[in-house]
Amino acid sequence: MKQLSPLFVAGVILAAGPSFGQNQKAQQNQESQQPNGPSSQAAASSSRITYNPPNRKTPGGRIGASTRGTMDHGLIVEVLAPDDHIGWSATAQPALYFYLSQPVTLPLEVTIDTQELGKRHEPLLEVTLNQDLPAGIFPIDLRDHKVRLAPEVIYRWSVAVVVNPDQRSGDLIASGLIQHVPPPSDFTSAVAQLRGDTLIRSYAERGYWYDAIRTVSQGAGRQPDWHQERADLLDQVHLPDPAASDRMADLKE
Repeated sequence: MKQLSPLFVAGVILAAGPSFGQNQKAQQNQESQQPNGPSSQAAASSSRITYNPPNRKTPGGRIGASTRGTMDHGLIVEVLAPDDHIGWSATAQPALYFYLSQPVTLPLEVTIDTQELGKRHEPLLEVTLNQDLPAGIFPIDLRDHKVRLAPEVIYRWSVAVVVNPDQRSGDLIASGLIQHVPPPSDFTSAVAQLRGDTLIRSYAERGYWYDAIRTVSQGAGRQPDWHQERADLLDQVHLPDPAASDRMADLKE
């Protein structure tokens, strides 16, 4: 649902000029001096949320998957993870998101393991989703699977479309990297008081990719522009297909 932009309303007021009188000017001056007043809130909500990567020198490793042949009409599978560095999570039990460009009726296998796959006796998580899924973006909440990430360990997580259970080399696999980096206590205390765009912005600017994506995704039905905000974040880590899907969904609402 589209709402009238606060900046547009402010522009109309300013365009009216002195006819509003000195009392109106005094009220505007007073509001502008308040950190949580209408002027500062309008500026915060209108500016683009910028993701600040924690360290681009660390190895990347997002792998997308697609088939342009006859199977599934060109299915694209993407994990919503950074492409050229390790994505941070402030929590040990984050929600991970993946994208399907087309409906999928085949089983999907979700795996979380250390970065060097096969070094463990068994993955941290290995679960198969057998329900049919439409096109779109979907979460995997680690709390639902009672899985916790160890601090500072680099994990690779993947989503595989199992084309043939007897020949797994034909799986369509997308994967990315995640690291649980516990934030400083002062940051944890600060974000506990935040909501909406301000919370998303705080996570994104501090480099906590997975928390920013989770927070904006949970804004469905509460934030009118949440699809656009998530699309902006996805563009910043070079995920054009999921971003385009979000923008199309935003136009339909």
